Amino acid sequence: MQRSFLHSLGVTAPVFLVLAACGRSHYTLVERDASSSPDASTALTVIGPSVTLAAPSPAGAARFGGDVAAAGDVNGDGTPDVLVGEYRWTGVGAQEGRVHVYFGGPDLLSETRVWSAHPTAEDGAEFGWAVVGLGDLNEDGMDDFAVGAPGSDLGGLADRGRVFVYSGGAVPTLALEIPGPMRENANFGSALASGDFDGDGDRDLAVGARYYPYGPPYGQGRVYVYYADAGVLRTSTPTELQPNDGGSAAFGTKLAAADVDGDDRDDLLVGAYSWSGASANQGRAYAFHGGPTGLAPDEWWVSAALEQPEAFFTSSLTSLGDISGDGREDVAVGSWSFDGSEVDEGTVLVFTGGGAGLSATASQQLTSPRGGTRPAFGYSAQGGGDFDGDDRPDLVVGGFGIDDQGTILVFGGDGTGFTPTPRWRAALPGQSNAQLGISVAFVGDLDGDGGDEIVSGAFLFDGEAEDEGRIEVFSVPR
Repeated sequence: MQRSFLHSLGVTAPVFLVLAACGRSHYTLVERDASSSPDASTALTVIGPSVTLAAPSPAGAARFGGDVAAAGDVNGDGTPDVLVGEYRWTGVGAQEGRVHVYFGGPDLLSETRVWSAHPTAEDGAEFGWAVVGLGDLNEDGMDDFAVGAPGSDLGGLADRGRVFVYSGGAVPTLALEIPGPMRENANFGSALASGDFDGDGDRDLAVGARYYPYGPPYGQGRVYVYYADAGVLRTSTPTELQPNDGGSAAFGTKLAAADVDGDDRDDLLVGAYSWSGASANQGRAYAFHGGPTGLAPDEWWVSAALEQPEAFFTSSLTSLGDISGDGREDVAVGSWSFDGSEVDEGTVLVFTGGGAGLSATASQQLTSPRGGTRPAFGYSAQGGGDFDGDDRPDLVVGGFGIDDQGTILVFGGDGTGFTPTPRWRAALPGQSNAQLGISVAFVGDLDGDGGDEIVSGAFLFDGEAEDEGRIEVFSVPR
């Protein structure tokens, strides 16, 4: 039987449909699934992408969209821009990787407004594995950004890793290279986060080296924090963070900055997703307190909330902004392989900020209303954006195996937390194992309509080549 257009997008029981141009040539698909909620105001709305983009000169197995992030305003035109990693791209070197900056505009993003770089020419460098905006680090009116290459064999040390810092501009320029520690397999650059950890007004940079040291205990992990002073990152004297409990934890797999106690200094969240406690590879989250001299060396808060083998708690970490209005930021932690009613169903836990740090127990646990062979809900997540423009922070969660294609789900802020079921779901990409939701980011208000856009990667999407990947941009229907 021939599949309908709606069915190919994952819509099986539409209540009503609106196709709106929204001032551009792309569609927005709206479908109310009234069965998802008895209240029509919170019923699930399925939305199609406003823009879909493949990589410039797409290549097979390149995994375009493996990581995405808000870049800030890189070219200084007043419109937010977007970072996209393509870490398996092959150029001179096999899987050397490359990164792209898409410059925002009235039509959101366009294939004609993009800048790309691939500086390593090194086999397996995986440049673009992690990307992060740094704000206007050098105070020139244009925002800067950093890119991780955790597979770089710098100095002949396999997978030592390094990080590249770029200054913003119409043509961004490489400003700085930060080498990883002198250890093989450190994977320096496997995670990045930016925040003002010492409260001096400059954004600092945290870098994960998830497998350092490569020797007993194997893969314990480290995090290195580089502080900015008068627009310059001090790279010679980073703060080194490590867990006090040891073990092969992959400490530094995920990083996020959030001011959880409201003291105007960001704190650092660190994920150790293969930490083993009561259960093997259950995962553990840490928080380090920001202060006038930077981050304290000892963990301020720890949580191993999901005592389940192979839960990989901290597969995602994100600040949520201040969801309750108490002046303190809250956080969410994902566990993509948590087993609920399905194997690897996944879940996301919300922890509230407070004067003494984060809450000991989760205030809310979110799950996906849709399943799949391996849903992996919570593999990616980001909060703090306002998708619908109601002045309350929302939360977007990716599940790369939901419905065996992958999707994203957006939970609306309700003033104290989030709606227990999602308000919006992305239409499915129409291709098995495309893995939409492998990465997600709120990227700012690209079109000036009052709501923040969401970008998500489907890094195994088959276009001109197999597993070339693509990104999708979502706007709330209006």
